Amino acid sequence: MVVNRDELIQQLWETLQTIPQQPGHPWRTPVLATISLTGVPSVRTIVLRNVSAETFTLIAHTDVRSPKVAELRANPDSEWLFYDPQSQVQLRLRGETRVVTSGPDLEAAWDTTPILLRPNYASITPPSSPLEAPPNGLPPDTTEGKQNFALLVAEINQLDWLQLNRHGHERILFTRRDLSWTGTWITP
Repeated sequence: MVVNRDELIQQLWETLQTIPQQPGHPWRTPVLATISLTGVPSVRTIVLRNVSAETFTLIAHTDVRSPKVAELRANPDSEWLFYDPQSQVQLRLRGETRVVTSGPDLEAAWDTTPILLRPNYASITPPSSPLEAPPNGLPPDTTEGKQNFALLVAEINQLDWLQLNRHGHERILFTRRDLSWTGTWITP
């Protein structure tokens, strides 16, 4: 199946923009890769909260105390990996991810964060802290946690699309310049 590159990049961004409203979609939980403070790769699964096809940005929520925040502040280069086992499509999106801790976008995201999820940002100890025993759950006070809430905003400048197919894989590397994308066929 040979695809039209111009149609594909537009379709991919249109699809990505709908993913945050589809809780069961496999692209809703991509893997975010960063470089740790010791210089080694650091990966984790995150929840995709918002996508803009106009500005080519991906947004996730995080606890500002998590190691990934320090990693991204030291080196904003990141890669977001999406895979759909049903369609056998893999996307690797590269760009710079900045940490947003104040402003109207943060306020709007906090205001729309479900009450049941807000305690995730209110733990007494920062994420990845060693514990003597398993935690007893989350604090019940949903008004707390906003001070630890942050956005990860990735401005994507490269998109690597791979379609797995037993009759022959296809792969296109898209590179962004300003608001336009150029796609190059590459060996899968």
